[in-house]
Amino acid sequence: LPTHLFPSAAALADAGARGLAGLGFTQRRIDTIIGVAQAVSSGDLDLEAAHSLDDTVAQLCQLEGIGPWSAHLIAMRVFSHDDAFPASDLGLRRAVEHLTGQPCNPRELQARAESWRPYRSWAAQHLWNAAAGSHRRLRSNYPPD
Repeated sequence: LPTHLFPSAAALADAGARGLAGLGFTQRRIDTIIGVAQAVSSGDLDLEAAHSLDDTVAQLCQLEGIGPWSAHLIAMRVFSHDDAFPASDLGLRRAVEHLTGQPCNPRELQARAESWRPYRSWAAQHLWNAAAGSHRRLRSNYPPD
């Protein structure tokens, strides 16, 4: 049984900046959280509707503080879009660089990921897992402090 329930969108929107100030977020992030909560509670952003990935990303990017990276992460985690892919994600780029031995910018990663359609979200998860594993292996090669 859960001991804590996540607040509703309306409760987050009503809490305002003062109510979220003690959570350790920057003011910009607090403003974004409140803006998203207001959009959900007003019905401008429908979390229940099944939209295409492009429509979801476009709708999210209209909200203040949400860009393509955040929109693709939300599309992956909240809307379960199998093809969402935050190509500008530093962790994804580092994972590809580690696996290929070649530098990789967001445009190159986006082009590489085209062949992973329609499951780029799954590819992203595998890359993040690979990056986490390589980070642990790299850290284990260093002597303890």
